Amino acid sequence: IGDLAVGASQTYACQLERVDADFVNVATVTGRDALGNQVQDSDDAVVDVLPTVELAKLADPATRPEPGGVFNFTLVVRNTASEPVTITELTDTNPLPGACRDLIGRSIPVGGARNCQYPVTHEAIDIYVNDATVTVIDDEENPASAAAQATVAVYDVPPTILVEKSANPTE
Repeated sequence: IGDLAVGASQTYACQLERVDADFVNVATVTGRDALGNQVQDSDDAVVDVLPTVELAKLADPATRPEPGGVFNFTLVVRNTASEPVTITELTDTNPLPGACRDLIGRSIPVGGARNCQYPVTHEAIDIYVNDATVTVIDDEENPASAAAQATVAVYDVPPTILVEKSANPTE
């Protein structure tokens, strides 16, 4: 770093990639005072790796002919963090059934997932956009969120008629 005047400071920045666990970072500086005596100081900082989460929303089927019917939705919450996380909030465009609401407060291990399924009936001809969000926290209560969307449609079926014609010859 070089010489420092009295009261001056110097900043040193460094980076560490692919950190996947919390740790304590200790920096130590050693130097010599004006009399040549060795001086030293240290400081530490806790590095807290923040959680990450993914949310997938699947619809089956994606389309139905009129008069529509039941569409089955699946929500999959995947822990992509390096430590377990707990689901604190799960929302959806549609009211969630108990099986989905019961995921709130559940822990997800590293690399693990939790999911739930629910049916929704759509009968009118239209495109239905369905959004979901999830929020999780790690053991230090750091939050992470994700969102997903699935679109389903009820499409028009043009009417058809069948015409039968027969001839009755009259001679």
